[in-house]
Amino acid sequence: MEKLTPTRLRKGSMMQYEITDLAMNIAKLDVVQGDTLFVQSALHSFGVPRHSTKINLNEQIFKQLQIMVGDAGNIVVPTFNFEFCKGSAYDVKETPSQRMGIFSEYVRTLNYSIRSKHPIQSISVFGEKAKHICSHDTYSAFETNSPFDKLLKLDAKVLLLGAHAQAVSFVHVAEEQNNVPYRYWKEFNGQYYDGEGAVSHRSYGSFVRNLEINPILKLNKVERILIDRELVQKTKFSFGNLSLFNARDFVAVVNDKLKHNPNWLIEDEIC
Repeated sequence: MEKLTPTRLRKGSMMQYEITDLAMNIAKLDVVQGDTLFVQSALHSFGVPRHSTKINLNEQIFKQLQIMVGDAGNIVVPTFNFEFCKGSAYDVKETPSQRMGIFSEYVRTLNYSIRSKHPIQSISVFGEKAKHICSHDTYSAFETNSPFDKLLKLDAKVLLLGAHAQAVSFVHVAEEQNNVPYRYWKEFNGQYYDGEGAVSHRSYGSFVRNLEINPILKLNKVERILIDRELVQKTKFSFGNLSLFNARDFVAVVNDKLKHNPNWLIEDEIC
């Protein structure tokens, strides 16, 4: 894959880059009109954009992705928030995403983006199929007819902007399907504002980690398999990486491994 060398400037110990260089690298990815992109980002991994604000950085990235997917495509981001698990009320429109990065929060707050209904593991979607993707109110965020299931049916692509493979949320689809032993079902209840003026008390499930085991996922193993099979487009930019792969390919690899060994994701590889 052709790699572009970004403009790098040092200011003290802080590495800087040009937003135009980042946009050019994004434009090189194999994204076509009509694609559905699930974007997980850690923009701080690249360094500091030169002469730019966070708002401008988000705007430029979003504009570039819009050009690539076109009017028929969709831009999707995770907007998870775990305060509902602690007893806090959840508001579809007002509750911010939590530790999902500044780009996810930017997309969530766009006028025409739609947020899915799960109060713990929601997504926000901007695009033609936003209503379809977010239409079902499912007990789990990853079950059949859930937003993540619909993304898989739409053949969504995962775009990692500075984020590591460790962040890929689609792993939870395979974990639920294989009923991995290091997780268990837990129900959470609380006050729920639906964004349209209605308030209710609702219950949702999450396949949570068993903290007595404290399992740590090792998703770099999945990434290496995808790379070996030439199913990942990956390039270096500044201090970080951009990676693009098919969500179905990722889930297929995890499903195959978990069917043979349900603890595969949390086990260290033997060298």
